[in-house]
Amino acid sequence: MKPSIRHIAIAVRDIEPAKQLYAGILNVSMSETTDVPDQKVRICFIQLANARIELISPMTGNLSLTRFLDKHGEVLHHICLGVADIAAELARLQQQGARLIDEQARVGAGGHKIAFVHPKSTSGVLIELEEV
Repeated sequence: MKPSIRHIAIAVRDIEPAKQLYAGILNVSMSETTDVPDQKVRICFIQLANARIELISPMTGNLSLTRFLDKHGEVLHHICLGVADIAAELARLQQQGARLIDEQARVGAGGHKIAFVHPKSTSGVLIELEEV
């Protein structure tokens, strides 16, 4: 199975005004805002015809996303690719010498297995893998 785009994430400082902004621009409805406490983020999704946009904002204590926003502002944060077997993909990437943020999958929003590939291995783009 070739990877598929699951979502494109945009980092925002405050999710509620961002939801209203994107709902108006895209003329779509938004999912409910969900807290993901173990990742210290608040998220919501915009369903498009062929993918989703995820709005992601830091909760108290999420220093990495807060620093990201301080450095880059509200911009593209990551691209999430769907894969059939995340453990196999992580092993393959390790064999190729890719730098991984997560060497083993963890549970993400919606209960899906996820893992992140470090941007230094992907020309500066943070890649999230999600098992589908």
